[in-house]
Amino acid sequence: MKKTIVTLAVVLLAGLAAYFGYHSYQLDSERAQLAEREAAEQAASQRRKDEIYKRLAAEAEARRLAEVQARQNAQAAEQRLAESRAAQQAAENARRAAEADAARLAGERERMQREKDAADAEGRRLATLREQETAAIDRQRREALDRIARLESQQRQREADDREAARLAALKRQQEIESVARRAWTNRLTYPSDYKPREHYYMRIDLQNIGATPPTTENPPEK
Repeated sequence: MKKTIVTLAVVLLAGLAAYFGYHSYQLDSERAQLAEREAAEQAASQRRKDEIYKRLAAEAEARRLAEVQARQNAQAAEQRLAESRAAQQAAENARRAAEADAARLAGERERMQREKDAADAEGRRLATLREQETAAIDRQRREALDRIARLESQQRQREADDREAARLAALKRQQEIESVARRAWTNRLTYPSDYKPREHYYMRIDLQNIGATPPTTENPPEK
C-alpha cells in the first residue's frame, strides 16, 4: 500500500515534473518565439523607422533642395528682374539722352545755320564794301594819277615856260650886255668932244646892273 502510494507519488511527481518541464519548455519556446517575433517586429519596426527616417530625410532634403532651388530661382528671378529694370532704365536714360542730344544737335545746327547765314550775309556785305572801296580806291587812284599827270604836265609846262623865260631873259640880258658893251666900247674909242664923266659913270652902273662889269665904289661925279 505504502509502496503503491510512493509509486503513485513518484509517478505523480514525475508526471508533475514532466508536465511542468513541458510547460516550462512550452513557455520557453513561446517566450523564444515571442522574443523572435518581437525581435523580428522590432527589426521590422526599425526597418520601417529607418525607411520612414530615410524617406523623411529624403523628403526633407528634397524640400531643402527645393527651397534652395526656389530661393536660387527667386534670387535669379529677382536678379533678372533687377537687371531687366536696370536695362530698361538704362535704355530709358539712353533714349532721353539721345533725345536731348538730338535736340541739342538740332539747336546747334540751327545756331550754326543762323551763324552761317549771318556770316554769308556779312561776307556779302563786306565783299560789296570791298568792291565799293576798291572801286573808290581805283577811282581815287585814277583821279590822283590824273591830278599827278596834270600837275606833272603843268610842272613840265611851267619848267618849259621857266626855261623859255630864262632863255629869253638870258638872251635879252646878253643882248643888253652886248648893246651896253658896244656902246661902252664905242664911247671908249671915240671919246667925243661932249663926253662927260657923269655919263660914263652911269653907263658903268648899267653894265653892273646887267652883270657885264664888276661893281665899283666910285662916287658919281659932280655935276
